[in-house]
Amino acid sequence: MDLHCDVLYEVSRRRRMGERDVIRRIMLQDLRSSGVKVLVCSLFVDDQGVHRALQEALHQVWCLLEEEREAREDLMVIRDRDDLRRCLSSRRIGLVLSMEGAEPVQDDPELLRFFRSMGLSFLALTWSRRNRLADGVDLTRTVRSPGGLSAQGVSALETARSLGLALDLSHLNDPGTEDVIRSGVPILATHSNCRSLCDHPRNLADPHLEAIGRRGGVVGFNAHGAFVGSDDPVEGMYRHISHLALVAGEAACALGLDLCDRFDAFFHGERRDLFMSHREASQALQVLGGRLGARSMGRLLMDNPIRVLEGALPSSVPSV
Repeated sequence: MDLHCDVLYEVSRRRRMGERDVIRRIMLQDLRSSGVKVLVCSLFVDDQGVHRALQEALHQVWCLLEEEREAREDLMVIRDRDDLRRCLSSRRIGLVLSMEGAEPVQDDPELLRFFRSMGLSFLALTWSRRNRLADGVDLTRTVRSPGGLSAQGVSALETARSLGLALDLSHLNDPGTEDVIRSGVPILATHSNCRSLCDHPRNLADPHLEAIGRRGGVVGFNAHGAFVGSDDPVEGMYRHISHLALVAGEAACALGLDLCDRFDAFFHGERRDLFMSHREASQALQVLGGRLGARSMGRLLMDNPIRVLEGALPSSVPSV
């Protein structure tokens, strides 16, 4: 299971240019050959689209539903726990919605109810920027007075709590992360690494990793090179996953590979990720398995993230 993929951003762009059946054409073979069974697909709006964030997110949801319709024998959208069980016992690959930055609902958190009915399971209040709910990670390290959650952010968090969503800490800054941890809502980090090993603001400090593990969440290893701090993919994964297991427990280890270089919308001629495909990642994971062992690999690849996903999905599709 991969906890983070920006495929819907790419699909939305391609469908606007007239393409159809995008996921099956550009990804299905790679997903099958690498053994990916469940893929978490983020709703992401870039800086240019923030002023129409709700429209962009709705378009991406529509794209997801159309992709499912066009490839029904191969893909299924997972909306509740029954869907998850059906997916795991079938040959289809499951697609799960997350929201990477809550700009689409920041003016009216009640809109989360619609996205929840589409299977939204994980909510990140911010991407790496400030919005009305909270401050995201300061990638430029120039914000003088970073804040935590605003009053609107607390309201959105409470709506998320009422819907059973898990809060994703991956792009939230430290004060916001601490606010969410103190709130007691279910937490995870879908695509982050260990800051003590690679001092990047997108990575998480050990106390935050420990809190996620203590609360039963997971942290997905991110294969973006700047967050790893090693040119050796296997060594980089081993260091971060081993440290995470030490700090947060083996049950907190998962993958959120965030493979953006594979998509035309993100790739600009310079490779930034450790892997260009899930197949490349799976080859490195086979080597990693020789160091971690079969039991640990089984928990990393499926058992841990599936446990957290099952807890974040509704028992049945909620009405809007």
